Amino acid sequence: MPGLTACALLGIAISSVPKSAKSASSVVVLPFLVLQFLSGVYTAVDTIPGWMLDIGALFPLKWLCQGLRGVFLPASAKVLEQAHAWEFGRIALVLGAWRVGGSALCLLTFRWKNRCEG
Repeated sequence: MPGLTACALLGIAISSVPKSAKSASSVVVLPFLVLQFLSGVYTAVDTIPGWMLDIGALFPLKWLCQGLRGVFLPASAKVLEQAHAWEFGRIALVLGAWRVGGSALCLLTFRWKNRCEG
C-alpha cells in the first residue's frame, strides 16, 4: 500500500507539468518508461548494470518492484537482487519517505482548474 500511495501522489504532482492535455503524453510517458527500465520492471535485475540500478533506486518504482518480487518469487530468488536480499524494512522506509515527499510535492504543485481553464 505505501508503494501505491507514493506512486499515485507522484502522479498527481507530475500532472501539473504538462500545459495541455495534448502534450501530457509526450511530457510524462517517456520519463516514466525510462524509469521502468531503470527499476527492473521489464528485465531481470541481475542483467541491469549497477549504475542503472543505483539511478533507479532514487525513485519509488524500484522499491515497489523489489517488494513485489519478494512477495511473489521464491526465497531462493533473492540472490538475484542487487543486495542479495529482499530488504523489506528498507523498502518500507524508502516508500514511506516517498509518501511524505509526494504529499508535500502535491501540496506545492496541484491546483484545481475549472472547465474554462482547460
